[in-house]
Amino acid sequence: MKVKLQFASLVTLGLLSSFVIAIILAVTFFAGFIGWEWLIGLTIFFNFLMWLVGPWFNDLIYKWLYKMEFYTYDQIKDKEYMKFVKKICDEHKIKVPKFGIIKDQNPTAFTYGSASYNARIILTEGLFTYLNEKELEAVVAHELGHIINKDFIIMTVAATLLSLLYEFYVIFARARSRSASYGRMMKKGEKKGGGYLILIGYVSLLFYYVGTYVLLYLSRLREYYADEFAAKATGDANLLSSALIKIAYGIATVPDTEKTAHLLNNTRAQGLF
Repeated sequence: MKVKLQFASLVTLGLLSSFVIAIILAVTFFAGFIGWEWLIGLTIFFNFLMWLVGPWFNDLIYKWLYKMEFYTYDQIKDKEYMKFVKKICDEHKIKVPKFGIIKDQNPTAFTYGSASYNARIILTEGLFTYLNEKELEAVVAHELGHIINKDFIIMTVAATLLSLLYEFYVIFARARSRSASYGRMMKKGEKKGGGYLILIGYVSLLFYYVGTYVLLYLSRLREYYADEFAAKATGDANLLSSALIKIAYGIATVPDTEKTAHLLNNTRAQGLF
């Protein structure tokens, strides 16, 4: 099964990379001159920077907005679910992640980080209210699955490639005659080349939309494999199933406030439910 996940990741990244390379080659062929090196370089740089420092940025947001408190392994090592976490981490030779607890009765969990070395698993107090110990372990195992399968790195690289495709569209299709490089080409009488650049811009947009759906497929597949990991780690697939039912019940039961709604919406892309 893991081979299938790795194959899907390779195909997705390969497809997105081929889209990007095709656009670059087309631009080089038809224009012969590219004046946007800095823009592309900055796109890559900022995506890399967000991947690198994003976890600390998220820490500040969750501490400020939701009063999240972090706990290290030594602080909560006596908890039953932490003994389970330590066992899984030792088996897969990864560092035990930090745990953040948010004082909110909406039961949800999510994880983020740059890689396994600085991963965080965030739990709300609602999970401890609605789930029994074994169901809680299944939820935590799902989040550990994301860390062990290196979902952070794969999804960040894929998102960077999508960003590049959109930048190509902005440069070549939306900029049009306002673009300095396009203006220079028009002065040289290379109208046909300028037309090709606009066409390339719209092809980039098409690749961007196709890539977005491919990325959604990969994201969903990685969720399935995190589910599978939880089932294998706990030895019982029904534990995660019952946990999800209770999580859905808890979310429906807890009265909506602006703060709780904001938490669920803010973590929708990361949240277990």
